[in-house]
Amino acid sequence: MKGTPVYRHVHLITKSLCLGFVGLSCLVLAAQQPTELVYQLSFPAPQHRWLEVNVEFSDLIDEPLHVRMSSASPGRYARHEFSKNIIDISFTGVGDSSVTVQQRGVGHWEIKDHGGAVHVQYRIFGDRVDGTYLGVDSTHAHLNLPATLVWAEGLESRAVRLTLTPPPDAIDWNVATQLFPTTDPLIFTAPNLAYLLDSPIEYGPFSQRIFNVRDPEVPAYQPRFRVAVHHNGTSEELDLFAESVERIVRETVDFW
Repeated sequence: MKGTPVYRHVHLITKSLCLGFVGLSCLVLAAQQPTELVYQLSFPAPQHRWLEVNVEFSDLIDEPLHVRMSSASPGRYARHEFSKNIIDISFTGVGDSSVTVQQRGVGHWEIKDHGGAVHVQYRIFGDRVDGTYLGVDSTHAHLNLPATLVWAEGLESRAVRLTLTPPPDAIDWNVATQLFPTTDPLIFTAPNLAYLLDSPIEYGPFSQRIFNVRDPEVPAYQPRFRVAVHHNGTSEELDLFAESVERIVRETVDFW
């Protein structure tokens, strides 16, 4: 230690301790991070206007789980019992074990004896491409997620991973959605249930037009808007439609 200032060693020790606490904090945060919710949507027979949904609710506390289907949708002010379109719903627990299920009301199921995880499987019918319900056919699928997905009480703040499986004979089926993309073009994420349910999905062949709009208060901020359209029209007709959408967006920015 001769000729070496003591404060240098104190600094190194302090730095090591700080790094140790940071590493420990990361481990604690990772351990406390709740398990994400997993949704898998597949389209084995779209010509019959239904899709199959599989949901995994895991890392559950030892209490009954209440699974629900929404009866309302963002931007819609009427009541819709979306669960009326569910077909053949089933529930299992850890390791596909049997559970006790009691229907508490329209679109409301209580699941007991699940062992810490619940797997939900169902088919859901949809033939309305109106933004409120869902529509599925052999050419594409348009999904309003409150009308498509069940969810669980108490898990609303968990992150979500959603996977799409195309029909067996699908050609050029792509995805347009505001869900967050991943390296896999058919897997998306959402930070929580609210964001998930407010993110419609267009799945199939579509054309798109892209434009940017400058924020007048923050000129450097120019968000990109993507207009995805499943249609039988011409490219010129799509251009006119996209230009109309762009005018509406620009007027909205100026208005607000």
